[in-house]
Amino acid sequence: MEFNQRLGDLRQDKDLSQVKLGEILNIQQAAISKYELGTLMVVSKRIKKLRKDNGKTQTEIANFLGTSQSYYAQYENNKRDLPLRHFAKLCVYYNVTADYILGLSTTPNMSRFDKQIEEDNQ
Repeated sequence: MEFNQRLGDLRQDKDLSQVKLGEILNIQQAAISKYELGTLMVVSKRIKKLRKDNGKTQTEIANFLGTSQSYYAQYENNKRDLPLRHFAKLCVYYNVTADYILGLSTTPNMSRFDKQIEEDNQ
């Protein structure tokens, strides 16, 4: 069983709402929801991998985004949602597609449209 399914099952077994679990863990309810959907972990892993692959520190990326290192670390550690404005900036900074960061593509620099065209031409 996947982590996200297990988390949802355990939360429901304990009769906890996402809000209550968020309060207990000191994270936003939206993050709990995304954990259960399996999307938050992908984003955090991808942005951490991109940062490390590019030889950057959390402080450097946080400065680029106009936030603190501790706040940025929460994005990488699944503690806080990545705001859309930061998400868009990271896509441009790393020259990757949104699909890649969201885990919808394994190819960092190719949109789904480009990939479909490539597949159609083969």
